[in-house]
Amino acid sequence: MNFWELILILLVALVVIKPERLPEVAFTLGLWTARIRRFTQSFFEKYDH
Repeated sequence: MNFWELILILLVALVVIKPERLPEVAFTLGLWTARIRRFTQSFFEKYDH
C-alpha cells in the first residue's frame, strides 16, 4: 500500500465514520489486527513442519 492509497482510505474513513468516533474505531481495528496476526502466526508455527 502506498502513501496515496493510505491517504484515500483515511479520507473515506473520515466521511463514513464521524471524526469524533475515529480514534475509537482505529483502536478497535488495531486490536483485531493484532489478534489476527497472533492467530495466523501461531497457526503457521504449529502446522509449518
